[in-house]
Amino acid sequence: MAQLISLSRAARLVGVKRATLQKQIREGELHTFEGELDLSELLKVYPKTDLDGSGMVERADRIIENAFGKVLDTKDLPDAEVLATRVTLLSHELGTARARVNRFNKLVSRISDKLDSLEQAVGDPAVKAFRQWLESEIDEVQSAQGLHDEVLATDTFMRLLAAHVQLKPSGHDFFLNGSETLLHAGLRSGMQFRYGCTDGSCGRCRAKVISGEAKRVRAYPECLSEDELAAGYVTLCAHTAMTDVLLQVDEVIRPEEIESQVLPATLRRVDDLGQGMVGLVVNPVEPHRLQFLSGQSARIRIGDAAASYPIASCPCDETQIEFHINTADDNPLAARVAAGLDDVETLDLEGPRGDFVLNLESVHSLVFIAWDREFASIKSLIEQALALDVAEQIYIYWVTTDGSRPYLHNLCRAWQDAIDNVNYTRLEADPAVYGARAREVVGDTLAELAGQHYNVKVFDFYIGGPETVTEASRKYLVARGVPPAQVRTRHD
Repeated sequence: MAQLISLSRAARLVGVKRATLQKQIREGELHTFEGELDLSELLKVYPKTDLDGSGMVERADRIIENAFGKVLDTKDLPDAEVLATRVTLLSHELGTARARVNRFNKLVSRISDKLDSLEQAVGDPAVKAFRQWLESEIDEVQSAQGLHDEVLATDTFMRLLAAHVQLKPSGHDFFLNGSETLLHAGLRSGMQFRYGCTDGSCGRCRAKVISGEAKRVRAYPECLSEDELAAGYVTLCAHTAMTDVLLQVDEVIRPEEIESQVLPATLRRVDDLGQGMVGLVVNPVEPHRLQFLSGQSARIRIGDAAASYPIASCPCDETQIEFHINTADDNPLAARVAAGLDDVETLDLEGPRGDFVLNLESVHSLVFIAWDREFASIKSLIEQALALDVAEQIYIYWVTTDGSRPYLHNLCRAWQDAIDNVNYTRLEADPAVYGARAREVVGDTLAELAGQHYNVKVFDFYIGGPETVTEASRKYLVARGVPPAQVRTRHD
């Protein structure tokens, strides 16, 4: 009997991207059964699966976290009650699977006995040939059973440590580690939930548990009605997953679905990024959270100085918001940052703004193009794409027009070195790109990029830079056959 597993679990087991499996399904190399894969078929496509334990996923997670420069404040293991619940559930599944295997083995044995009797009674060569074929097929299945069992054991072990959370109606999914909340695990994985306070008082992050079991782990006052609780609703910020769960939840799809927020924040860190760029990391004051989509902007106010800047961090961690300030910008905030922020403790944030966001429904590989210092929003988009782990390939091109090295060149190199599907290229363009020859220079630069890809129509493009550059880039790519919906731009 087929052993079915989800695409996300299959990707973790064989060490590939979920998008890679999706591509193989589209091309007919793999087949799904109600959205899941047959483990035996998966192992035929990936016969050399390296299962030296299950640490490959955890190692990859650590590499990505180090590349991001972030540390997750989650416990390594679920608590005793969660572990006990998962062990009980898996024991029941194991018992059911063993009963099915026993019934299957008995059936095969009876078929073999019947063929023996039939062969002796009629002596038909066709019966003998069929019996030999059946025995060879059984031997082949048994020889492959070792790897099958090892993969299954690895998957079972991973299910003890991490719950699989699936979302309805979007079909998105993620893994929840340790005892972290459903909200935190979802945000960390790039999901775009509706939420507000994160302290259980507003109820905006409510979701309905369709199957599986959730456990309350935060002692917040209950904000849901008795009818909602009876219907199976929980607050994502206060609950963890006891088992694999299926949730019915509204996700944020479009930027206009997020209400504008004004909130106080503290200045956590000021970083010199080089080349006149300053990084600000700010923390919203509890219990406030700035909900935003990757690629969006927010208005920063320090005293009387204010200006809007793209958010440079991923929504995966809404408690630490990052901005990149070009001190050469002609606005009061840039001048205030250039003068120094030693005396600043608090500031105000207003946002989010903008529609330069990631298309979460796309199945294409991604191309990110940053011109000069327009990298902050691109960085946010890249980090969410990495957190979601759905793009088969990610290409990053950073174009400079003054001969200097990109100010976060080393970060892009770190992504490329640490993550298999990330490719980073530095390009240089003529400074005339800002003048009347913008379109020609953009064409020359993007021709170099396009020459690396045989078919630019199969990519989604995200481009940040001066308006003359982004518009020229859009026109060039559309003229090359890229559908307009697959070209998104942000200009300064």
